[in-house]
Amino acid sequence: MSIGKNALYFEDYVLAMQYFNAVIGAKPYLAEPYFCRAVAKINLEDYIGADADCSLALERNPFIVSAYHCRGIARMNTGRYEEALADFKQGLEFDEYNSTLTTLKGIAYVQMKKYDDAKNTFTEALAKTPRKAPIYIYRAKANVLAGDTVSALEDAENALKLDKYDADVYAFRGMMRYLTKNFKEAVADYDEALRLAGKRADLFVNRGIARYELNDLQGAMADYDAVV
Repeated sequence: MSIGKNALYFEDYVLAMQYFNAVIGAKPYLAEPYFCRAVAKINLEDYIGADADCSLALERNPFIVSAYHCRGIARMNTGRYEEALADFKQGLEFDEYNSTLTTLKGIAYVQMKKYDDAKNTFTEALAKTPRKAPIYIYRAKANVLAGDTVSALEDAENALKLDKYDADVYAFRGMMRYLTKNFKEAVADYDEALRLAGKRADLFVNRGIARYELNDLQGAMADYDAVV
């Protein structure tokens, strides 16, 4: 188990699985090697295999919160959002203050297009960990999908107060400002996102679109050239 976990740490997932297989062969009644093998499979994008291993771990020990977390992620990646939601809820039964599980529950609601439930869940996650910028962005995206761009922009501002070096937050706020026709401010946000993230094609595309709206055709062409 120790060697397998060490291999997991160094991202050698195939080697890790070989050791966990050896443990399972020797002591198939243990829950931990099934869960650890599921983690390796998640990282190898074998979501069906990870789902099965988490289930085997939970059959042996139904109180492993991380196994509900892992299986929920596997199920979300295979489009089984209701089952994923059930896993996140079950994990929270055992660890009600787990902000990560609460956030994942909100993401599951977004995938199910239950945006009000998603917003309420992200608000709950923020009550548990108020200084976590990504949760504000998750809630902002749920607000956008619900058609509330004002609240989405407020969430982006709150995220930037917590982390002013996150390029994705500037990119998101740039999109919000573009949607509300504040094209000059949108360009400024994309400028900052590019400064922080370097040459990213998606940022050049979006800045080019905003520049076009400002009738800055030369700037827009320069951005599209950068993408090409």
